[in-house]
Amino acid sequence: MLDITNSEPIKTQAAIDDFIQYLAEQGKHCKTVTAYSSDLAVVLLCFEPDALIEQFTLSRIGKFLKSDTLLYKRTGQPRSIVGQERIVRVFRQFLIWCEQQKYFERAPVPNAMLVYKAALLSDRDGTTS
Repeated sequence: MLDITNSEPIKTQAAIDDFIQYLAEQGKHCKTVTAYSSDLAVVLLCFEPDALIEQFTLSRIGKFLKSDTLLYKRTGQPRSIVGQERIVRVFRQFLIWCEQQKYFERAPVPNAMLVYKAALLSDRDGTTS
C-alpha cells in the first residue's frame, strides 16, 4: 500500500486534470498537452477516474502494463510499440509529478515500468528471458 502524504484525498481524474494544466502552464506546446491528455485517457480506461489516486499500486500498474487496453487500440488493432512506450512514459511522468505534489510518498514507478520497457526491448531483439 502506498503512503499518501497529501492531507486532502484527490481523485484520479482531478490529478490528471491538474497535471495537464501544469504542462500547459509550463509552456508545453498545445499538441504535446493534447497528446499527454490522450495517453492518460488510455490509462483511465483501466483505472477508475472517480477513485482516489491511491488506486495506483504496483500490482494494478503491472496489470495495466499487460492489459489489452495498452496493447490494443479501441478498434481492436494492435497498438504500435512506440505508442505503448509513449503511453507508459507519460503515465510514469504523471506518477512522478504526483509524487512531487505529495500525493504519494514514493510513486509506484521504478520497477513496474522499467520491467515493462525491458520486456519490450527483449521482444524487439527477439530474445526471451
